Order: sequence, then structure tokens, then C-alpha cells
Amino acid sequence: FGLNGGYVGSTVSAKVEIEDGAQITATRDVKILANGVQEASLPAITISGNFGWGAAVSIAEIIGEVKADVASGARITVGRNLDVNAFNDVNLMATALTLTTGESLVAATVAYGALDVTTSAKVHSGAIITGGAASNINVSAGNSNTLSTSATAMATAGSVGGIAFAYSDYKARAEAQFGAELGTSGTTVGSLKVQATPDTDTNATSA
Repeated sequence: FGLNGGYVGSTVSAKVEIEDGAQITATRDVKILANGVQEASLPAITISGNFGWGAAVSIAEIIGEVKADVASGARITVGRNLDVNAFNDVNLMATALTLTTGESLVAATVAYGALDVTTSAKVHSGAIITGGAASNINVSAGNSNTLSTSATAMATAGSVGGIAFAYSDYKARAEAQFGAELGTSGTTVGSLKVQATPDTDTNATSA
């Protein structure tokens, strides 16, 4: 028989945290940025001729946490803009192909793709944020996901048949939060934007 299989995994933890008691003062901008890039790509290919069977197994898994965080009790004063941003770029591909020829009986293929990523940008209640009329506050979290899991079994003339199984389990979360007091009736900031964007460009599972 012919057998080919493999596993590839990626685990990332990227955190930028402004803790309780921290004080940051800037005449211009403050940027608090956490970024991650994750890729797990694994093709498993088996070509089997005149054996009882041929099989290919491909397993790809990604686990990630990317966080930009301003804790309660932290103090940030900006002259212009404050950015609290977290972003993760994810690419997962699990591909398995089995081709049997001649007197082989069965072509069997399994592909499994798993994703569990969280991206968060948070300014917690109790944080002290001070800006001016020209200040823009941006709190944003996002992830860009390209996900593909495919299994193909090809049994040529002389073979009995083929079996292909593909399973994907994808979880992608983006969280943005702003809980601090910002501005007063006498002192306002230019703008506040709080945004969470989980963006899955491709989510394909096929067998």
C-alpha cells in the first residue's frame, strides 16, 4: 500500500498591554499595536499503483491570540491621536490527494482543518484617556482569514473505488471595546471609532 500523511500547526500569542498605573503623555500621537501573521499549509499526496490501497491524510491547525489592551487605572494623554489596534492575518490550507492506478483496490483521503483565533482591542472602564479637540481615538480589532480544506480520492481503471473525507472547524473572533470616560461638556475630542472586523476572504471545504 501507499500512505502519506502529515500535520502542521501554528500557535501565536502577541500581546501589547498598558497596565494599571502606567502613565503615557504625548504631544502628538500614541499607537498601541499588536499584529500577528499565521500560516499553516500542508499538501499530502499519495500515488499508489498495484497495491491493495492508497491513502493520504493532511491535518492543519492554527491557534492564535492577538491583543492590544489598556487596563483600568492606566492614564494616556495625547495631543493628537490615539490608536489601539490588533490585527491577525491567517492563512490555513489542508490538502490531501490520493491517486490509485493498476490493480489497487481503494483510494482513501482525509483532510482536517482547524482554526481558533481571537483578536481583541480594548480600553477598559477605569482607564483615563485625555485628548483635545484635534484628537481622534481609534480602537479596532480585525482578522483576515483565508481558509481551505480539501480531500480528493481518484481511483483509475482497475481500482474498485475512492473515499474522500474533509472536515473543517473554524472559529475566528474579533472584539473591540471602549469603556473609559472620554471628554467633558467643556472639553471634547474630535472623534471616537470602535470597530471589530472578522474578515474571511475564503472559506472552502471540499471532498
